[in-house]
Amino acid sequence: MKENLKDDGYILTSIPNVMNANIVYDLLHGSFTYQDAGILDRTHLRFFTKREILRMFIKEGYTVEHVRGTVNNTESTKAHEEFFDEILKLVGKEFKEEFDIYQYLVRAKKNN
Repeated sequence: MKENLKDDGYILTSIPNVMNANIVYDLLHGSFTYQDAGILDRTHLRFFTKREILRMFIKEGYTVEHVRGTVNNTESTKAHEEFFDEILKLVGKEFKEEFDIYQYLVRAKKNN
């Protein structure tokens, strides 16, 4: 795509967040099941965290100008919330937002 992008053009992407709490919770309970829709949609070939999204764009010669996360407002159980309170004690509270994000919207331009 990069060779077809105009010098002043942008790439706009929507990339599912594999670090989403629901995915991590299921994974830590032994499940990573593809679905018909959502983060584990059967059509998704690769999975990314925010850090890996940024790394991919930089590696491919792009400058990321904007990243915004969207949240899927699914209700969680008390057990789910307690589980993630414990996880956050281990990895640090700064990761809470990354667990809440459903997908990242990214705007990037190619480096000239």
